[in-house]
Amino acid sequence: MDKVQLRKDLLKQRDGLSEELRLFISTKVTEHLRTYIEASKVNKIGSYSPIQGEIDIEEIENRMPRVRFYFPKVVDPYSKLLGWGVRPLKPGFKNINEPTEASVNQDLDMLLAPCIGFNDDGYRLGYGGGFYDRYLNSLQVKPHIVGISYALSRVRFSPEVHDHKLDAVITESGITFF
Repeated sequence: MDKVQLRKDLLKQRDGLSEELRLFISTKVTEHLRTYIEASKVNKIGSYSPIQGEIDIEEIENRMPRVRFYFPKVVDPYSKLLGWGVRPLKPGFKNINEPTEASVNQDLDMLLAPCIGFNDDGYRLGYGGGFYDRYLNSLQVKPHIVGISYALSRVRFSPEVHDHKLDAVITESGITFF
């Protein structure tokens, strides 16, 4: 199955989850994520504002006041240039909540990457825009890359040359290291 169809199938499956189940999953993922962040001793984390049924991890910010959370902002959609900034957020590129100000030179210790899917080798299936991959390619030192996903989104697919491997993925079932 090609990645376009795989994305459609996974998004449809995700859309079929009840609100009650989504809340339960978000709570479990947030608990695992908190444990992971505390053990990692990181200070600056690239996070995300959830869209299209992504796991909502925003509660983690309230539970970890010592950590600074940054959010992506599309600075240039043509070159797929991402900057990173803090709250407040407002609708931006494709109506996704973004920081009002962002820096393209922001160093992050950890990057939380929402996944439509992921495979057993630790590769993330995103929306296909390439924004995260381009951002990571621009860095001399890469942050620790952690996928955030539903356990049901573990699928088979072949990564492409430009794809970056995750260091770990966190689902409601726990943490998987790659």
